[in-house]
Amino acid sequence: MWTRESVYALPANVSAMAFHMDPETWNSMGLPIAQDIVLCYMTLALVYCVTANVGAEDRWALTHEIWWYPFSLILVYYACSGAVALSGDVEARWGGTCPEAFKFIRLYVAAQMLAIPIELLGAGSWKAKLPMIGHHAVSIGGYLCGLKGETAFFFCCAAGLSEVSTIFLEGVLLSKRKEFKTFFDTYAPWFLAANGALLWLSYIIFRLLLFPLLLAIHSYDKYVLKPPITLYENSPSAVAVVPSALVFLFALSVVWFSKIHKGFMTKVLGAIKPGDDKKKSS
Repeated sequence: MWTRESVYALPANVSAMAFHMDPETWNSMGLPIAQDIVLCYMTLALVYCVTANVGAEDRWALTHEIWWYPFSLILVYYACSGAVALSGDVEARWGGTCPEAFKFIRLYVAAQMLAIPIELLGAGSWKAKLPMIGHHAVSIGGYLCGLKGETAFFFCCAAGLSEVSTIFLEGVLLSKRKEFKTFFDTYAPWFLAANGALLWLSYIIFRLLLFPLLLAIHSYDKYVLKPPITLYENSPSAVAVVPSALVFLFALSVVWFSKIHKGFMTKVLGAIKPGDDKKKSS
């Protein structure tokens, strides 16, 4: 059973507030999240104004790509800080929290809420948009359930490390845009190849391997180490929502990786298509 004495066994920068977050504390989270959403929209609007003379047909998509590039670095910093701080033991992973974890969840939820209307405004069919919109919606629901359910802050932050691959994805998208092609060809011809290779590698590490690893840790904690029973009584989100979200995100990552792998093989490695050898030798 979880006792007051065991609170003091947590690391100095980790608190057990997640076990006893009262309604007033939860309600107070709404204001910081709202402030982060407003801040995200304001900075996005600023980038939108800057891109006025770029002449992009899909200006909102371009704006979001430029905005997300530095923002993903901030997300990764807070996700890494929170995951490391809460990784010590089963009690910290399931019930501990720290300022970095709260900041990451707030920023991530705000960013996903921003991304949904951007996706809706962008070009493309509904069929193409639905997987990404589903990704945003599931992410928002999972993180808010973790916050409301008062648990699983470690898993929220650790899953956020998947944004490492987003850094290089944004680099690929920006370098392939016709608006910037001349710039990258002239001053950074290596940029696309480097980001393509790092995207492929980071995608494997921080998505295809990370999500199953987190599911394994979740199962090991639940069935072997057995976190405090209060988690099961007060927070079904930690038991059901978190692993369900991880499975969904992993499935999407597998589907998306096929395109990334194809691009890596053709653009970075310069894979030879079947029959090319015969054409060259003839």
